[in-house]
Amino acid sequence: MTPWLRCVLHDSIVIIFGSLHHAHVPDTHSYAEQPDALFPFLPLEISSSFFDALVLLSKCRVKRLPLVDDAVGDIVNIVSQSSMVHLLCQHIGQFRELADQALGELGLATPKLVHSIHAEQSVHTAFALIKKSGVSAVPVLGESNELIGNISARHAFYVVLAPNKLRLLQMSATAFLRATQDAAELGMDLKANISNSAITCTATDTLAHIISRMDSAHIHRIYLLGESGSLDRVLSLCDVLEAFVTSTDDSSCVQQ
Repeated sequence: MTPWLRCVLHDSIVIIFGSLHHAHVPDTHSYAEQPDALFPFLPLEISSSFFDALVLLSKCRVKRLPLVDDAVGDIVNIVSQSSMVHLLCQHIGQFRELADQALGELGLATPKLVHSIHAEQSVHTAFALIKKSGVSAVPVLGESNELIGNISARHAFYVVLAPNKLRLLQMSATAFLRATQDAAELGMDLKANISNSAITCTATDTLAHIISRMDSAHIHRIYLLGESGSLDRVLSLCDVLEAFVTSTDDSSCVQQ
């Protein structure tokens, strides 16, 4: 592990994210991606290290952690998986030993179950699968099981606001993906700030490439394709953060 990464793992999370007086609270739209489940309250203290945050976000598989100042009993910031990946991207040149390894070398290319729907299935089916499986999105597959798009829990926000809700829910996945490219087609005035595209990678792509792609595209997942083009697994922000946790044998900095 590089000296920078070893050092930053022990740094206070407040040092990493800056002044408490300029706390950033995420846009409320982002909460739509959380599965409908009850999560335990897992706060970070202002003395917590960067590594503490990595462990909680990856091992406990939560998307955001409140940063708490025990002295005053206030939540002073929110630390998210996205913000951690953004930080790693900013310092990507400092941990080349890990980041330049391919996904296959890191064990991140092992096929796993992927919850998906086919193009002719309805949008309602997609949302039902998202809820039942506890995932934040499902890929949409074509006739030959090729990946053609992505429906996420965030799409539900636009269905709720549209005047023609029932028609949208009964649409096929492909028709819905076409319609959501233009919010006007949903009967809405605002511009739909969502992505229907399914960004892909392969086992030979490096961890650095995945981090850069996720950060620049502001996405929470990348779909990994096998040699034959089959959909092998989903790589999430959580998987990326966990790679940094499992790559270090220094777990003594984790608060007990």
